[in-house]
Amino acid sequence: MPVPPIILLAVIMCGSAVMITAIAAISRAVTQRQRAAANLPKDEVLQRLERIEQAVEVTAIEVERLAEANRFLTKLLAEKSSVS
Repeated sequence: MPVPPIILLAVIMCGSAVMITAIAAISRAVTQRQRAAANLPKDEVLQRLERIEQAVEVTAIEVERLAEANRFLTKLLAEKSSVS
């Protein structure tokens, strides 16, 4: 028994409408996830960069302190050897 063309047309139109709606919903969901994912790491990255910056500053201070101690010991050893 053949299907009347009007029913085929109605099925195709309804199917197309459902598919377009589904694609739009999926597209919106993907876009929202991408926006959320793009926003979260920025704050995390900034916090991590701040911690790295603080660690570098502390390390620089310690290196300078060690260099000063090395210069002082070198000066003491030089004076001791010149006195002997």
